[in-house]
Formats: sequence, C-alpha cells, structure tokens
Amino acid sequence: MINDAHQRAVTSRAGLLAQIAELLDVPITEFYDPHLIRGVPEGRGEEAAAVFSLMRAYLAIEDAETRHRSIQVVRTMAQVGRV
Repeated sequence: MINDAHQRAVTSRAGLLAQIAELLDVPITEFYDPHLIRGVPEGRGEEAAAVFSLMRAYLAIEDAETRHRSIQVVRTMAQVGRV
C-alpha cells in the first residue's frame, strides 16, 4: 500500500508537470520517454531527450525554493546565449 506522503508527492509532481505542459501548450505525454509513447519525429530526437532529462531533473527536486532557483538558472543561461 502506498503511504500518504508518497501519494501526495506523486500527485504534486504530476500537477506540476501538467501545469508546465499547459504553459508550453503541449500534451503532457511530451515529457515522457518519447519512444515508449510514439516514434520521435526525425531530427528532434536529441532535443526531445534533452527536454525529457531536464524535466526529470526538475521533478526530482523536492524543495520548492530549489526548484525556483533552478528555473532562474536556466532562464539566466538562456539569456546569456542570446547576447
């Protein structure tokens, strides 16, 4: 039997993933291992794998403040790349 704390954690992570999918206007299935769901579109396999790895790492962070800081780091890195 799954304990309550574990169930809440799973539910919370699933909710976060659903919110992210909604913000990106993609189905939530985009964040799951693409080859298990459907074939990866040609030329996007590497990118899909990178996004999947990023999402998996983000969802593994249990502390809300640390998740927030990780998003800020990625946003900062994205801005540096545009200069």
